[in-house]
Amino acid sequence: MNQISKHDATRIFLTQSQIANSCGITRGAVAQWPEILPQRLGDMVIGAAIRTGTPIPEDILDKFRGRQLIRQA
Repeated sequence: MNQISKHDATRIFLTQSQIANSCGITRGAVAQWPEILPQRLGDMVIGAAIRTGTPIPEDILDKFRGRQLIRQA
C-alpha cells in the first residue's frame, strides 16, 4: 500500500506535538487522525517536513513517490 500512516508521520517528527506544530494544527487534531492517512494529510506531513528541513526516511519517501506516480498514470 502506498499510503503514509500516522506511524510514518511520527517517525518523521518523533512526536504528535511536533507533527502538529510543523503542520500548523492542534495536537488534538493529530490525535484524531486515522492510522492510514488520506492523501491530503499525507501531503501535509511531507510538505511540513520539507518546509522545516526535517529528514524523511527513504522508505516513507518511496511510499509518497509511489502514490504520486500512480496518480499521474
